[in-house]
Amino acid sequence: QLVIGLLYGTIWGSLITTIGAVLSSAFVFFIVRKLGAPFVQAMIGKNDSKRMRFLRETKKLDTVVFILYLIPGLPKDVFNYVLPLTKIKPSSFLVLSTIGRLPGIIASSYIGSSFWQGNYVDMVVVAVLIGGLGLVGIVFNQQILALVNKVTAKFSKGDEQEDEPEEEHQGDSLR
Repeated sequence: QLVIGLLYGTIWGSLITTIGAVLSSAFVFFIVRKLGAPFVQAMIGKNDSKRMRFLRETKKLDTVVFILYLIPGLPKDVFNYVLPLTKIKPSSFLVLSTIGRLPGIIASSYIGSSFWQGNYVDMVVVAVLIGGLGLVGIVFNQQILALVNKVTAKFSKGDEQEDEPEEEHQGDSLR
């Protein structure tokens, strides 16, 4: 993202990166829907599969997806493999994950562009802010995921709505 920002500037760099993220996420989404949980467990391992089980249990999945993609430093690649095993619609997944990623994509492209243009102060300020947030996301990702799980579970218990029947996917349990 930094290099694309350096080469193409903030706007075009962000657009190119976003298109790449959408296309690759869509590809992974449909492959996972086709191949199911055994494929996911082979890709990410049983520990990450277990950690992400809460995604199948929350009734606030759309909100959770947006928040998880918004926070820098969280394992978005793991989310890309696990979320197709949930009830989320492909269009919702792609829109929410893309919007959640946009601030980080734009900031990264801006850092690269600022470096190229010699705006070193801007580059350092944005890099420190995004890098700091990313570091927090990396260091505390277990706690952040646990907190999101706890908060969504609390809200899910408060919902009085009937559960909609889930669409079945080949081998879609996250054991």
